[in-house]
Amino acid sequence: MESERLRRYAVVSGTVVSHPPYGIFLTTDTGDRAFIDSDYVADGGVRRDEWPQPGERVRGMVLGVTRDGRVRLSTRQSDVDLVDEGVDASRAMAAWDAFRQAGDAGSGQELLALPDAVAVLRWALRQPPGWNLKPKVLGLLEHAPPAVREELAPLL
Repeated sequence: MESERLRRYAVVSGTVVSHPPYGIFLTTDTGDRAFIDSDYVADGGVRRDEWPQPGERVRGMVLGVTRDGRVRLSTRQSDVDLVDEGVDASRAMAAWDAFRQAGDAGSGQELLALPDAVAVLRWALRQPPGWNLKPKVLGLLEHAPPAVREELAPLL
């Protein structure tokens, strides 16, 4: 995998090749083999018969590389939107992970200090309910500047 072209959190396009029961295989426009796990096909999940069909074009965010060398992608719109908004996803997700793991006000203030804080919190609020991120975001918003709370209010 070429580091700059397919770096983590980059958005790439490709063509669906097949879909076994556990995800989608595709080839990126750069010729790399790629894989989308069934949990990362769409926000909120979709039935397998609603997945993109072989030959269809998709856009996805790079999550990493599998053990067999395939590029791991997410085609969930919330993930692609985060990058399309111009967010420094690497920095933003590192701050989100630090907050999520520590869960304290200090790490939350670091996240809120980012220029992309609203975009990251919007992303978190769009994640599947089973990920249980909304309570963390609501707790953080108690300490957020009013402008941040107001911008996210429609999602709460």
